[in-house]
Amino acid sequence: KMSSLLRLASLGPRIHNSYTTRVSSHLILGTCAFISSAQANPIVQQTRSISVGSSGIGTTLLQILPPIAAQIVFLAPLQAMNKIKLERSTGKMTPLPYFAMLTSGLLWTIYGTLQQDLTIVLPNISACLFGAYYVKTFADFSPRETSLKPYILGSGFTLSAVVSSALFLPAATASNVIGIIGCVVVGVMFGGPLAVFRTVIKEKNTNSMHFGFALASFANCVLWSSYGYFIIHDAFIWLPNTISLGFTFLQFSLFAKYGLNKKPRFEPLE
Repeated sequence: KMSSLLRLASLGPRIHNSYTTRVSSHLILGTCAFISSAQANPIVQQTRSISVGSSGIGTTLLQILPPIAAQIVFLAPLQAMNKIKLERSTGKMTPLPYFAMLTSGLLWTIYGTLQQDLTIVLPNISACLFGAYYVKTFADFSPRETSLKPYILGSGFTLSAVVSSALFLPAATASNVIGIIGCVVVGVMFGGPLAVFRTVIKEKNTNSMHFGFALASFANCVLWSSYGYFIIHDAFIWLPNTISLGFTFLQFSLFAKYGLNKKPRFEPLE
């Protein structure tokens, strides 16, 4: 499915949007089915105790909805990638949120594995795949004067620390170290669009920001904060998502002041 998505994304907005809708549905339904089957498996149920006062449909929803919201966030930049391909330039966009998505996906996959929590592991596998695609697309069409080296080094250093911790530290200690690093990376991923804050203020438009991504981020942060706080009581899950919720409100304030971007502008390569 991933290879088909990459081929079809360059054929045009109409085909792209139709195919993206189908892929989104498959990802969401697949995530729901996998998590539901895992919950029915006694072995999986015992892998991580869930201490929550209430049980039933509320708990089940908070185990299923966050992964679904995560898929929407990961799919949100696909439209931007298609525009980049059509214009053959990244314009004034920043690669920070895409590198952060890739790094975050790998990081939280490892964290979820240590915690034996499929609700964390499964959606972040998608983050790895889509993050890699977004980074490659951005690199292929970025202007010559744009250097991706700092982002590559930053991601590489972060992931080296995460993998080293998982391999050489006790599981509890490794979880704490990775959780702290993850809090920083999540903030970078959702706050990445604010890197163009000055550009938005200067040009008095939001052409370099994406409302769909901000909206999806808002829902994602609310659901993961709820899951981390009410279901598993894990500060490494609810805290960064609560902070990131503040970033989405700042983005919404920019859209409220300058309006939605209708005709994104891209600077052609020289």
